Amino acid sequence: MTVAFSEAETERRLRFEVPRQSLLTAVRYNVFDDLLIGNFMKTTFLGKWEPPSLGEFTFLTAKVADNGMARSAAEVARYMQTYRDRFPIDFVLHRFGSRTERLFRNFVGSGGPAFKAAKKMYSILR
Repeated sequence: MTVAFSEAETERRLRFEVPRQSLLTAVRYNVFDDLLIGNFMKTTFLGKWEPPSLGEFTFLTAKVADNGMARSAAEVARYMQTYRDRFPIDFVLHRFGSRTERLFRNFVGSGGPAFKAAKKMYSILR
C-alpha cells in the first residue's frame, strides 16, 4: 500500500509492505507504531525526504498520533506545547541535540569515517 501525504503532494510518499488486514487493524486500534517498532512491516520512503526521516516519522506516528491521539496540525501543536510546558529545559536540550545531529549528518554524511568517529566518541562520552 502506498500513501501520499496529500493529493497535491506527490513528491513524498510512503510504501508499507504488510498484510492489509494487519494494517487496517493497527490503524483502527491506534497501535500502528507496533508495526513499525516490531519490524513487522517494511516501510519505504519514496520521493524527496530529508534524512533522517524514519526517526521523525516513527516519533510522530508512535508517540504523537497513536499514544497522544493527535491527528491534526493543531492537535500536534497542542501536544508539543504540553511537553514544552512540562519539561522546558529538557525540551530545548532535546531539540538542540536533534537539530545538531541532523546538521552534522547532512554535512559529513552518515557512512563516512568522520561520522563513525563522532559516533564512537559520542558513545564513549555518554
